[in-house]
Amino acid sequence: MTGGTLVGPLPVLRFWDGTVIAYTPPSNTLDIRYPACSEHHPACDCREAEWAEQRQEWRATAGEHRQRSEALDAIGKLHRSFLPPYGGRICAECHKEWPCPTFTLAAETSWLLALMERQGEA
Repeated sequence: MTGGTLVGPLPVLRFWDGTVIAYTPPSNTLDIRYPACSEHHPACDCREAEWAEQRQEWRATAGEHRQRSEALDAIGKLHRSFLPPYGGRICAECHKEWPCPTFTLAAETSWLLALMERQGEA
């Protein structure tokens, strides 16, 4: 195989008049077709680029939220509380009064990061 040989079928667009063209929509706003777009219409290059970029950002944000939730759940499982016979609540991991500093820090950090994201600071 020589360099530059295409392998596999190319994505195509089919128009109502039967015209078929090979076309791959831009994957983000860094694509050279984004600033070159001058005929704004539904599904034009600049809108396709913006939409693809937004989807990528939403997926990344969802992954970050999932990781944060999993980390908080893991800390919560380790630093769970129990009721000792003499009263009060104690952390099962570090044996300090519950909520222990580790659990409190994890919960506050998670809450603070979520707040900062909403305000556009993170």
